Amino acid sequence: MMQAGLWAATQVSMDHPPTGPPTEEDFSEVLTQVHEGFELGTLAGPAFAWLRHSLGLAEEDYQAALGPGGPYLQFLSTSKSKASFFLSHDQRFFLKTQRRREVRALLAHLPRYVQHLQRYPHSLLARLLGVHSLRVARGKKEFFIIMLSVFYPAGRISERYDIKGCEVSRWVEPAPEGSPLVLVLKDLNFQGKTIDLDMCGALSALPDTRGALRWGH
Repeated sequence: MMQAGLWAATQVSMDHPPTGPPTEEDFSEVLTQVHEGFELGTLAGPAFAWLRHSLGLAEEDYQAALGPGGPYLQFLSTSKSKASFFLSHDQRFFLKTQRRREVRALLAHLPRYVQHLQRYPHSLLARLLGVHSLRVARGKKEFFIIMLSVFYPAGRISERYDIKGCEVSRWVEPAPEGSPLVLVLKDLNFQGKTIDLDMCGALSALPDTRGALRWGH
């Protein structure tokens, strides 16, 4: 249902491509498309379409990755938020369920977020590409967001860590050697390891890193 709904939603932005920066109405627009057995809502669709375009992401590629071309992959997360994570079949895009209040907060800051990415194109912020709702039959409306995966392409990354600067409940049992399971490790798993950074790149990123901290969670 998500795949069929997103295919149709993206087709709308392809049929009506953005002609300029998003307006106030674009940020508040809600499009509901009714399908057999479910309905899918697209929130701030024109604003996100313009953002995807500004990031150099072709709508045809976006539609092909999220549409019915292949099954989504469920991403096993150790997050305490109880959110569900999925990957597009090419592992380029993340889909994550969100609470209604989280979506409201995201949309409230969306104009500033878009402006920030235009000002800092190399920002360390996650690239949010869409916000949607899904209602099956007459059930409860569920919300989810779409993000560009920082792990794409997967072959260039050997280990993944979620670092919070805390030692309480910050250990994940690693997957057995040779296992295809991809786990996100935590602080205690990182003990004794180091990361070497290019200082020139690190220094040039400092102003935008401070911006990322203001926006970060």
